[in-house]
Amino acid sequence: MHLRKPLIPLLCLIAFSIVAQNRLKPYVDYIAKYADIAIRQQKKHGVPASITLAQGILESGAGNSEMAKRSNNHFGIKCHNNWTGDTIMYFDDNENTCFRKYNNPEESFDDHSLFLVRGRRYAPLFQIDKADYKGWAYGLKNAGYATDPTYAEKLIRVIETYGLNEFTEGKKYEKAVEADSTRQLALASRLAKKEAEKAKKLSARQFKKDSILSVKIEAKAAKVLQDSIARSTRKAERAARRLIRDSIAGTYSIFSNKALANVKDYQAITVKPAAQTINPLSCHEIVYQGTTPYIKAQFGDSFEGLADEFGLGVSRIRSINEFPRNYVLQTGEPVYLDTKTTWWEGEYPLHIAKSGESMHFIAQKYALKLDALYKMNDMTPGEPVKPGTKIKLRNPEQLSPFMRTMNDAFNKTDSTTVKQPNIK
Repeated sequence: MHLRKPLIPLLCLIAFSIVAQNRLKPYVDYIAKYADIAIRQQKKHGVPASITLAQGILESGAGNSEMAKRSNNHFGIKCHNNWTGDTIMYFDDNENTCFRKYNNPEESFDDHSLFLVRGRRYAPLFQIDKADYKGWAYGLKNAGYATDPTYAEKLIRVIETYGLNEFTEGKKYEKAVEADSTRQLALASRLAKKEAEKAKKLSARQFKKDSILSVKIEAKAAKVLQDSIARSTRKAERAARRLIRDSIAGTYSIFSNKALANVKDYQAITVKPAAQTINPLSCHEIVYQGTTPYIKAQFGDSFEGLADEFGLGVSRIRSINEFPRNYVLQTGEPVYLDTKTTWWEGEYPLHIAKSGESMHFIAQKYALKLDALYKMNDMTPGEPVKPGTKIKLRNPEQLSPFMRTMNDAFNKTDSTTVKQPNIK
């Protein structure tokens, strides 16, 4: 017996109410940038600002997806037969697909609202109270807006984590934005202090090095002077004086160009929020495994760079992903940005272990906590997994009596046949 789809959304919502979610900097920046547009769309077309912002965040990767950048399309709206504007082709659902292209993001927001207003299947949504974001989220899913089975739960998670319903209800969002600004300033201050300390140590070492060089030059000059006096020639004496003068000037020049160049007022320097990687302009598109947000590590990524980009602490990222302290990120691997779950939210309840896979690898693949994965499979933490082993991704037998009763009400006994999910 295993959980089926009807119970999964319920479990997700229960989990949301228990676990406090991280507030990611790219999402906060997106909200600050487009909140006014979303509010105008609500007044003009009746689409809740909370829904518009949450959909924009998910569909555009907080404005960082290739489609959003190249075509200003924040909602992934395809061309369809009635579109007469500019278009752009993207590879979607294993085929080249035509998508709408806009002159600016606001055109995309307006077209998204009209897409819902004019769509016959979305008409029932406008009978729902605008503040009922859950009704709108499930209404969109039931109307076929997205094929993702957890689409409604993702919208609800984003709306509740970032307080987006405040926009719908006309409340101000200043406190939340101010809190994030304070956090970012504190982070910038810590980075600046760290850089200033490094510069101070570097300048001290350079000063010591230059001082030794100065003593050597002056000693050599003194010897030349002594030789010139001994020979009693004015020519040698003038040469010695020039050498002393030039050597001292050169010493100060060396100190000025090297040491003082490193003593900067770092408090006055703007600290870039982007990750300092091989490509300093690179950013990561946030995607989801189930309802858990993650990014794929790029070549040159570091924990410090990711912490700066997403407004999270280095220790927090390591903790979420259960990485050891000395772990080096591998290109292409998932890095989760929020708490992983104790249950796989997908359709198939088992994973067939392959050669070379570890329990941590499997936990990362399905956005599961490692200790929960060991527990539901009756394994000792650290125990290796053998190829061909069926690894449970959820286990109804370990539910509480209350949740087991609910599970029994939703499910019937069925086959243990397992089909491997196609997870990118």
